[in-house]
Amino acid sequence: MLSDRDLSLSGSLFIGPADCLCSAHNYDLPILGMVAETERKFIRERQQAGIETAKAKGIYRGRKPFIPVGRVREMRDAGHGPTAIAKALGISRMRVHRTLAEA
Repeated sequence: MLSDRDLSLSGSLFIGPADCLCSAHNYDLPILGMVAETERKFIRERQQAGIETAKAKGIYRGRKPFIPVGRVREMRDAGHGPTAIAKALGISRMRVHRTLAEA
């Protein structure tokens, strides 16, 4: 049997702005997520079109390499190991290995 206290506690659970008897609020976040995802897709498509146009004009060349390939090779030829090269140039050992493999 429910007492008055039980009824008042259970009644307070259903009062508030988050409570809705309809299921419309269940669709708010998924719809907003779809809108955001679609907008991001449009932004990416416009960005890619701009990059392709700039490349066709010879303006956009991509990111400039920051690894001094010649310096890596010189240090390797001088007998330095990948760890010493990486520390001296401020790059990762894996980047040293990749640079030497590409050479």
